[in-house]
Amino acid sequence: MRRSVAGTVAPLVAAMIAAACSAPGATADPTSPPVASGVASPSTSLAAGTPTPAPSLPAVPAGLPVMPGAHATDPPTEPGSIARWTVDAIGPDVYSYYLDALPDAGFAILGRFPGGNVAIIRFATPDGDTFDLALVGEGDGDQVRISLRLPEGP
Repeated sequence: MRRSVAGTVAPLVAAMIAAACSAPGATADPTSPPVASGVASPSTSLAAGTPTPAPSLPAVPAGLPVMPGAHATDPPTEPGSIARWTVDAIGPDVYSYYLDALPDAGFAILGRFPGGNVAIIRFATPDGDTFDLALVGEGDGDQVRISLRLPEGP
């Protein structure tokens, strides 16, 4: 089973890296201060430090939980990426947090794609919009990049 997860995740990671390498430079202000943990606000009243997506992308869904201790990072440059945070935590803790916090905040989990260093949680907003949270371990495995993205694939 471990091999099948790696076989599924590896092409996804390769696609994400290829997309990131070919994306144009960031268009939003990269000097945003850290985001307070808790819940992301709608685009009309984003909390200080909550990344603002490019105009062609949807806003961060109102009420989206943000893991305590997470900080907004430079605007994402990958196509389809709406917002990005980093948190000093291990991957399984971040994954578990979102599996609990999303439903508690009214978001329906549509798919779980756990992996070694990369995991994705597909969810729907109360309005029926679908998004992916991509969780990518970084450094020595004690930091995780959280990317809110448009869903990829089926």
